[in-house]
Amino acid sequence: RNVVHARHNSGANEGEAQPVMTYRERAAAAASCGFTNVRPETDGIFRSAYLFWGRDDRFLPALPMAAWMHAVNEMPEIAVEGSGYRVGFPGFAVRTGAEATFKVHHPGVEIPIYEYIDVFTGKVPPETFRDAVVFVGTSAAGTDDFFPIGSGRQLAGVLYNAHAAMTLFHGWIPQDAAPWLRIAFAAALAVFGLLAGGLVRAKRSWLWLLIGLAAGLAATAVLFYFYRLWLPPTAPVLLSVLAYVAAIWHQLNLFARRLEVQRFSVDSQLALGHVDFDPQKTSLADYLAGSWKDIERWSGLAMPVSFGTAADPLVRQCLDVLDRDSEDRTEPGAQVGVVHG
Repeated sequence: RNVVHARHNSGANEGEAQPVMTYRERAAAAASCGFTNVRPETDGIFRSAYLFWGRDDRFLPALPMAAWMHAVNEMPEIAVEGSGYRVGFPGFAVRTGAEATFKVHHPGVEIPIYEYIDVFTGKVPPETFRDAVVFVGTSAAGTDDFFPIGSGRQLAGVLYNAHAAMTLFHGWIPQDAAPWLRIAFAAALAVFGLLAGGLVRAKRSWLWLLIGLAAGLAATAVLFYFYRLWLPPTAPVLLSVLAYVAAIWHQLNLFARRLEVQRFSVDSQLALGHVDFDPQKTSLADYLAGSWKDIERWSGLAMPVSFGTAADPLVRQCLDVLDRDSEDRTEPGAQVGVVHG
């Protein structure tokens, strides 16, 4: 009566679980039973297993959880939480989605495997299986009962279920981080990206960004491996990079505007003063005389400026320096702008 019978559920992937019993006598002799349906993820790799299959107000246990229930003689606490479930085990709890799946941890030490013929002929003593959880299955070359689990490895279905049961026995299931922790982590990386792009010189800011991202990824790894807490890093990393790019663009835009002002280009002064300048209707001297205060306010340049006629001594002196013959070519009363150095 220590046997946990494995069975499949017909139509489990379509939302309805119909148990399929292959051998009535074996099912009747088992202490309990659990279904073994597993599905690959989008990339074809098997990473998860079912805890149970919810149907109305009943929960049909999967083979790993049925083995756990029989071995410890306890029932997990199952409660509906949002769109998924909260499953309480002694010492830890698991939050799942609507399909009640969990990530399978593959132990570093391989589970011992014994051949049927060696067990039946007595080569393996019965004491080997005393006080142990034993999974019995068949695998043969040419069958489809081998699952790729990543890193080029493949496991037989019975061994995959054994690993899933060990995950439950040892409490190796990582917990999803609380929503507030996810938001705080994403905000911290985003702020770091802004600071790296906005306060550090552009030629070194990318190095600070990489240091921040490496620290964030290291933090998620520490939480996962030492505290069994899963903190998804994808969205925070993307937010940090986007914040960095926005800060760099703003910094370069400010640098370009400062460069234009330092060169004292007419275009930059027109843009800073927000005044349309039409050389056909007004002279540059008139424009400067009318908008110099705006230019000072927008550019931050404070320079004493004199606007006068050609009869003014300073204007006359400048014109004489520029062109000794300017007296014959300059009309009295012409408006000239002069910058006092």
